[in-house]
Amino acid sequence: MALAAAIASTIGAGLSAIEATNALRQIPPLNAVIWLVVLSCFDAAGSLVAFALLNEAFGEVEWFTAPIAVMAAGLSGPALLRAQLALIGSGQEAAYWGPANRYRNLRARLESRIADNIAVSKSSWMTNKAMPCIAFVLLFELSTQVHTYLNNSDSLLPDDRARLELYLMETINGNARGLDKKRAIAQYLDDNGCYSCLKAVVRKGRLRQKADRTGALDRRLVDDLIAENSRH
Repeated sequence: MALAAAIASTIGAGLSAIEATNALRQIPPLNAVIWLVVLSCFDAAGSLVAFALLNEAFGEVEWFTAPIAVMAAGLSGPALLRAQLALIGSGQEAAYWGPANRYRNLRARLESRIADNIAVSKSSWMTNKAMPCIAFVLLFELSTQVHTYLNNSDSLLPDDRARLELYLMETINGNARGLDKKRAIAQYLDDNGCYSCLKAVVRKGRLRQKADRTGALDRRLVDDLIAENSRH
């Protein structure tokens, strides 16, 4: 019985983790994982409560076997915390004390913590890791990489593809410094979930960065990069 309850709670926690990760649209950084674990623990607890209630109500029923109990509790546990109780004669104010509302408020605070941690991690990665590498990629190379990605990506809707193309063109033709244009494009790719494209650009720049440290990078390319990064 203890094993069945543990499996049910694991299913509930797993569903919670999948829901939260899908909402983020990315793999959370380590500093946000702890809050995802806290969220999962609440749904795991809900599954344990659901398992106890189901076992109490149907434990003597012949068809209510352990596998059915585990699946039912695991799937209904997260829903239990989101359920709104309707108390007869209690009026609309009672809705505030319903489990759905209380859980929603708590979940909103935890998700805010997760979002803050992700924002800090992304900003740190962009400033300290990505941009020093992207500085070694010429604008036309960055543009080509993005165009190739947009033309071959099946995950983007036509409207999203057109919006990204327009932003790319306007940014490249703008009056900012070359390095600022690269940062704006990189940030836009990151904000719109184009992680594979962004990481490909970073990898290209990292190889050149390493070559530059050893003196193996073509000096004409280095001069072009320096001029482009500082030129408006």
